[in-house]
Amino acid sequence: MAHSVLKIVNKPILWILLLALALRLWGVAYGFPLFLVNDETPHVYGTLKMIELKTLIPAFHQDEFKKVLYYPPLLSYVFLPVLSPVIGAHWFLSGMPPVAQYKLTLALDPSFIWFAARIFIALVGVINVAVIYLFTRRIFQSESAGLFAALFLALSFYHVQLSHNVRHWLPAAFLLTLVWYFSSALYEKNASWKKYLLSGALVGAAAGGVNTAAVIGLIPIFFASVFQRGREGLARIQVKKLAILFLSFAAITLLFVALHPYGLTRAEGAASPEADVLGRFSLLYQKSISGLVHFWGIYVGALWNFETPLFLIGVLGVCFSFWRGSRFWAATFVIYAFSFFTLLYFFDDFTARGVIFITPILAVFAGYAADRAWEKLRNLEIDKFSPHVFSVLISILFFSLLFGWQFITDLRYDWLLSQK
Repeated sequence: MAHSVLKIVNKPILWILLLALALRLWGVAYGFPLFLVNDETPHVYGTLKMIELKTLIPAFHQDEFKKVLYYPPLLSYVFLPVLSPVIGAHWFLSGMPPVAQYKLTLALDPSFIWFAARIFIALVGVINVAVIYLFTRRIFQSESAGLFAALFLALSFYHVQLSHNVRHWLPAAFLLTLVWYFSSALYEKNASWKKYLLSGALVGAAAGGVNTAAVIGLIPIFFASVFQRGREGLARIQVKKLAILFLSFAAITLLFVALHPYGLTRAEGAASPEADVLGRFSLLYQKSISGLVHFWGIYVGALWNFETPLFLIGVLGVCFSFWRGSRFWAATFVIYAFSFFTLLYFFDDFTARGVIFITPILAVFAGYAADRAWEKLRNLEIDKFSPHVFSVLISILFFSLLFGWQFITDLRYDWLLSQK
């Protein structure tokens, strides 16, 4: 037993995940009992409305749900099993008052509900770091590349920030990360039809249930299916499995649209889902190629300003992958990233937090680049230093350059959140 515990403690990924958890839990109660974060209320309010009306289908009570839930409903469903026990325990500890009286109590200070919801989102952020570790280790066949990638994402500013509040961006990014992980399975030959079914369902859940922009998750799973490892050309594309993939995506997406059609408006104030869609298409005439390139530049600037080490090392990792690593994954990521920014340009607008769809996979390539650099540095020898002293010095310098600035930035941010 003691030996098993020691083996777990000696795993570096455990300490990276604990660091990620600490950064995401510190300051998680900021703003209570007030609401300081825009769009944080819909998902929890949607859950509370389901409990109040005793329904799982918002479409049956459209007028009531329009007032509280103007996003797709998946997170409200997820919060049902998360928050119901918390509310039940609070009601019991409050002396089991009548329901009407208990509602008044919640109205005065519902902080414990938001605290529980934010903790859950923080845990989703930590699991996201773990999935990136597994994905990086799988595609580059390197434990240390996976560890570096996990550390990059654990310290990512936007990832830490969006792990602190109950918004849809981080859960959607987490589902997309799972899509990338399943894509690595589809990239291998003879993937079962069940993996295609699940991959399509994941993209459908992300796009239909959380954030419509998550439709870009179709890119990695489609490319992985078409350009499977070891296949010569495109002659043996498995059409039936691709059909399963797209049918499962369409079915899950349409299911969430049917459950809560108003969620498609995504808080834009349209009178109906149809009006929202038509309104977005009606603005296409204002778009241009030069505007698109400028829009891409704005997002590059956001990554440069807030994710500098991750952005620089990640871009280096993409370039190095084209040269010496996996061209397939590098090319797929570039297409994925620019497709996402293009989708936002034509049908939405700039929002800096949108980089959360990019940073987890960018961390994969940053981990790969850091691993290659670390391997080179470890093999250096300088006559003026003893091997042990040189190893310590180069390790301190290497980790300080890659992670020191981002770590200090995260600490400052968390400290500010914890101030009253």
